Amino acid sequence: MSGDDLEPVERLARFTLAHKHGERVTTYDAISSLDVVLYMGSPAADELDRASQRSLGLPGSDDVTSADALAGLALIRDERERFDRRERKFIEAYMDRGGTWPAGAEALGYPSGGALRSRYRRIGGTRTWSAGRPPRNEVGADIPVDETAERDWLVRARVRLRRDVRTGGAGTPRAGAAGEELTMMMRGQAGDPLTLDCWSTDEPAIQALLVNAEDVEVLEVLEEISPWNGRSLMPGPTAASPRTGDGA
Repeated sequence: MSGDDLEPVERLARFTLAHKHGERVTTYDAISSLDVVLYMGSPAADELDRASQRSLGLPGSDDVTSADALAGLALIRDERERFDRRERKFIEAYMDRGGTWPAGAEALGYPSGGALRSRYRRIGGTRTWSAGRPPRNEVGADIPVDETAERDWLVRARVRLRRDVRTGGAGTPRAGAAGEELTMMMRGQAGDPLTLDCWSTDEPAIQALLVNAEDVEVLEVLEEISPWNGRSLMPGPTAASPRTGDGA
């Protein structure tokens, strides 16, 4: 097998102590070893660090090729997918045992229970629980707490942030500045309790900025697919021809 045909872990094995000792190289070994090697070639590493690394007889940062770096990126993608699956599994285990969305959000660093619910949907979660339903809806029409969506729904709007915000948690950290205008969205699925406490940018889950509804000023509704037939979720003069029916 040529070097170009190697799987990512095989390609990066030469940077690991496990490979040097004839042991099986894991994905974690490959990622962390490449990370260390690259660090040793950076200005942040001191000469003592570099001498220690050289004493192990492993390749240095000058030996890292573009194919090696690309293999590292492929492994990061795989690890993200695995962590998404684990996060989904842990959320479900927590909610099955009487957990609440707000408490789960606090544990993961999300700004609200609705933000965690949105994250759960984005990473492939499909289940629903009665626990963790927010006590009130913070934006939109006056909707009873226990009302559920009749169909999949979406609101996309141009909004302005009321304050500086930051999304942490399991995803890539994102920040927004007070006064910044963004296109954000809310969405939900048929049969789920309606929650309107979190806006999200329309990006992959790992990149999305999640913001509490109270920290957002809605400037213009760009699109609405209502949870119900014949009733708008967010009526008002800001709406730009929202779609509330099946084909309108």
